[in-house]
Amino acid sequence: MRRPLLTRLERLESGYRQNDGLASDRRRLIQRQALQHLTTDQLRCLIELKKAPPRGRQLTSEEAAAAEAFNSAVAAECQKAGFKSLAEFNRYCRHAKE
Repeated sequence: MRRPLLTRLERLESGYRQNDGLASDRRRLIQRQALQHLTTDQLRCLIELKKAPPRGRQLTSEEAAAAEAFNSAVAAECQKAGFKSLAEFNRYCRHAKE
């Protein structure tokens, strides 16, 4: 049951991506690996957020917790990939787009 949710979230994210070379590939890989750290409920919550962003409203506690769990997982995967921090990884991705 978890695999279909991951596949669905990855498919949704692919619609938002642009091909910008190696940085894009690394970002996708790190995000995909980070998704493996999340629970099924967190994945469902992120899918719903992706489909209907909270325009003009605050995140619910469940949404905020799922987003924080994902950010923490991305940060952990960034460190595994050799980045000192999530901020360094984000700078790397932005620099590669320029």
